[in-house]
Amino acid sequence: GIERADGKTLVKVVGGDYDGYYTLGEYVCSIGDNLYASVNEAKNSGDTSADTIKLLKDIDEYVYFDKSWTLDLNGYTISQTGWTTLFVAGNAELTITDTSADKTGKVSNTYEGDNSKASAVYVVSDNTAKLVVEAGTLESSNGYGIYNDGAGYVIVNGGTVKGADGKSVLNYMDNGNYFTINGGKFSDDAGNAGRYTRADGQVLVRIVSDDDTNGLFQLATAVAKIGDTYYGSLADAVADVPEDGTIQMVADEDMGDTTFVIDKKVTLDLNGKTITSSKDGASGARAGVFSLVEGADLTVTDSSDSKNGAISSTSTESVSTAGIIVAAGAQLTLEAGTIKGTYKGIYNEGTVVVNGGTVSATDTSDGIGIRSYKGTTTVAGGTVEAYRAIYEGHGTTTVTGGAVEGLQYAIYLDNATVTISDTAVIDKSSDPNASSDFKTFGPANVSGSTVNINGGYYYDTVANGEGFTRADGRTLVTVVGGDYDGYYMLVKAVDKTSLAAAIAAAEADKAATAVSADGEDLAPTTPYVNQD
Repeated sequence: GIERADGKTLVKVVGGDYDGYYTLGEYVCSIGDNLYASVNEAKNSGDTSADTIKLLKDIDEYVYFDKSWTLDLNGYTISQTGWTTLFVAGNAELTITDTSADKTGKVSNTYEGDNSKASAVYVVSDNTAKLVVEAGTLESSNGYGIYNDGAGYVIVNGGTVKGADGKSVLNYMDNGNYFTINGGKFSDDAGNAGRYTRADGQVLVRIVSDDDTNGLFQLATAVAKIGDTYYGSLADAVADVPEDGTIQMVADEDMGDTTFVIDKKVTLDLNGKTITSSKDGASGARAGVFSLVEGADLTVTDSSDSKNGAISSTSTESVSTAGIIVAAGAQLTLEAGTIKGTYKGIYNEGTVVVNGGTVSATDTSDGIGIRSYKGTTTVAGGTVEAYRAIYEGHGTTTVTGGAVEGLQYAIYLDNATVTISDTAVIDKSSDPNASSDFKTFGPANVSGSTVNINGGYYYDTVANGEGFTRADGRTLVTVVGGDYDGYYMLVKAVDKTSLAAAIAAAEADKAATAVSADGEDLAPTTPYVNQD
């Protein structure tokens, strides 16, 4: 029957002139079944019924902990506008947790001054104080989520730590023994610095998601990185890479039944790692490890010493699947590493440039290294190897260097234009499955296509046949000696009949020519040469 203003209740006064009395107020926390009007009141009450202070509502309070407690945020916020909200010192061990269902509790600091130690939680000690974070959010709008000043110990097992401008955490001691990250999320990757110990050798990787965790960092095994930022999956790195950015692999990744779509200018550094996908293509829906759409420009390189990084499609679907799909209006450049598939290494309707590395298809009876349809393919270095190394249909292929090696045909044409020049090698593969009926070009006489032979080295003389245009009326002849011994190269044709007659006439002239020191021993006007 007693009404109390604003729904408040009588709460016990601790300290001061009215210590032990009750006054109108609100209970904001509890220890066991006992209620308290402030966290400071609770921790100083001497209440030993439990070792946990549990928040019952949002409060604005600064708390100095010099004894051990567990603070259960219970979905509520404790905030402060001073330079720190919770101060942990002496022999205190403070554990912060949150038993609410949604884990929305916070320790918040909104200090607006210029104190360099501004933080949600400040820890200072000489090898004794400890902060353990199990759940909840520790955040500062103008400082650090956690500032460990001195030789206090900090262990983050869960929760979220946020700071301003890349300042989620700071460990003043340059020693990972004092700050351990076993879990949780962070507003930056500062915990990757040498002053922090991370569980199981993991690193903080950037989260890419559609929820409020997007852009935060959490512990994981890194797969790729952009600059100094690590990612737990290649999918996250691809989603986050800026225009003209570089993704570097730091571990192998099996993507399973997935294709990565590239729609911008990107460099992928394989760094000796392998990216694998088993995604099957289908009619009207080609699939590969990567699919380059119109406007995409992907450069694949490998900064490792071994240069053995690979992009590999393991799908056994033979028509619509390749290591990389290049759409019309897209470009792929291979500088180093390997691109391979079971039946196609690259499917190209756009532009493909091979300056180094290897393109291959592993099926030895029907594989195609580069299958180009109305595309433009340039091979200036590296190796393209497959049952049919290059299959060009209704497009243009130019080979100026590197090696094109086939098991059945090196280059197969269908109403296409192919130009070979400079140091290009058009060759039979050394694979033991290579056909005994191998031809450098196919089909016979390259019907319906144009082949311009302006240079290069060839396994056979097929290119001397009908349907081939050879520079300056030259022909392919056998190379004797040197790096290309036994190959065929382009040289100007020689009239062997005229040459034989010229040699015979020269030898007759030689036989009729007198040799004399000064001509005195010869009849007058006799032509002669001296011994010199």
